[in-house]
Amino acid sequence: MKQSETLNIEYSTMVSSLARGENLYSLDQCTGVRNDLIKLTEKIDILSKRIILLGIETNEVISESEKKLRARLRLGAINWIRDFLSSLLTIPDKEKEQQSLGEGWTPSRADSSSAMNDSDDVIGIQIANMKKWISEAK
Repeated sequence: MKQSETLNIEYSTMVSSLARGENLYSLDQCTGVRNDLIKLTEKIDILSKRIILLGIETNEVISESEKKLRARLRLGAINWIRDFLSSLLTIPDKEKEQQSLGEGWTPSRADSSSAMNDSDDVIGIQIANMKKWISEAK
């Protein structure tokens, strides 16, 4: 369970990065980590099933308190798996990823003539650029 929680932190970071349109991670990497998390939960499920069935195949006598303990362990594992899987973030689809990567806003330059007639007025050009960027962003 500890390993899956550590991997979940990594997964959440990857999904959040993709959702923000960053290209630090790919969809394939994110899907791979998600699949690893699902495999870990499957292992936890199998282990809890084995614990509840332990000794039954050999007709070993199991006390009532041990049966209750095993049942609680199994129920706890099932609840943890359900909660864990339902808390996993959804991976953005390929269209959203490509849209956010391909349509990133980049500012255009203002005409230097609209800033000032004097081409040596760098501050005036910068002010004109910033005004244009602000109007584009709105």
